[in-house]
Amino acid sequence: MEKRDPMARRLPPQQRRAEIVELTRQMIATGAAHELTLRSIARYCGMSAPGLMHHFATVSELLETVLHQRDHDDMAAIRAALARDYPHPTLLDLADTVVRYYAARPIETRHFDALEARAVLPEHPAHQFFATYRAVQPLDITKQLAAQDYRDPEAVLRVLGVVADGLRAQWLRQLEIPDYWGDWTAMRHHVFAHFDRSR
Repeated sequence: MEKRDPMARRLPPQQRRAEIVELTRQMIATGAAHELTLRSIARYCGMSAPGLMHHFATVSELLETVLHQRDHDDMAAIRAALARDYPHPTLLDLADTVVRYYAARPIETRHFDALEARAVLPEHPAHQFFATYRAVQPLDITKQLAAQDYRDPEAVLRVLGVVADGLRAQWLRQLEIPDYWGDWTAMRHHVFAHFDRSR
């Protein structure tokens, strides 16, 4: 595991927290997070475990902050890309934008998906995040577009959720980096063709 330069310079607490969050995110995204413990994260950040605990008392608290921040950043980027590429977007346009966004960063996507898969175990420090927050937090525009385009938007979103989970599980089993976009485009129209449109 790569060891970062010690955080010897003085920073205000909020800046230090932000730096720890960013380094932990890098640790996960690059695959350096073989085992997520306060000690391993502190070592990656170039600080002591007690120093890390001054800002985050537990790994769960730190991971929740990291995952919330990643979701916030990803959703902002996806909204911006959707607005840029589609003046009058549909739910399919949004789905394409989401897949295209994550396909553009395949290594990070793979490692965060692997983290989520491991977090199904109740003892995993990220279990609570994925079991509660992530389970009920679709993009706000997702519901709007589903209601705009389809007669039974809740059923459509349930099906898309199952499809997305199935694809991600399949991609994780592949030894090589998957062709996210190619796999999605091979099935997207088959999936959406079965939805009852409202217009």
